[in-house]
Amino acid sequence: VVVTALGIKKETKRLGYATSSATPDQITENRTTNFMNGLQGKMAGVNITPMGTGPSGTSKIRIRGQSSFGAQNSPLIVINGIPIDNTTFGVGGDFGARNGQQGTADGGDGLTSINPDDIESMTVLKGGAAAALYGSRAKDGVIMITTKTGSRNSGLGEEINSNYTSDTPLDFTDFQYEYGQGEFGVRPTAPNPTSGVWSFGEKFEPGMTQV
Repeated sequence: VVVTALGIKKETKRLGYATSSATPDQITENRTTNFMNGLQGKMAGVNITPMGTGPSGTSKIRIRGQSSFGAQNSPLIVINGIPIDNTTFGVGGDFGARNGQQGTADGGDGLTSINPDDIESMTVLKGGAAAALYGSRAKDGVIMITTKTGSRNSGLGEEINSNYTSDTPLDFTDFQYEYGQGEFGVRPTAPNPTSGVWSFGEKFEPGMTQV
């Protein structure tokens, strides 16, 4: 039995479309900050790629490949029948340009806030027929997540688990202390310099101080 669109439970052999499921043991087997990264290679037709932006980065999920060149290609995430916003959180655009940042900074997505120990079942709906009830938002498939309710236990219950992960970020920072702020070998003279964090100004000489 799998959970399909709108939380309806059906037998797998009676479905007219393809689905993939992950058990709670598979979800918690490989502990990662974003639990989806630990499911890489465990569901047919689902390609999960951890981004190279750090431990809490976004998880790139593609079901049956890309559906478009320029539009969104990520599946719809539905938790207990409620679609969630899985937008990537980051800094970029005009704000990033004003602060000397190129591109955007990946601050993770909505999946990083989900505790894998709270998941009872997860089903991936593939193709248009499987996700038709969710409309155009589900053009790239749907990931259905059902959380635990505790209804199977009688009285009070307690479950304890712990894990520890360690990551070493790559740091190729190579600061230079030879030239100061400015452009074309000239220090800024205006009250509000336009060179920002550029360090193409005057070369440091003995007696100069950094401010």
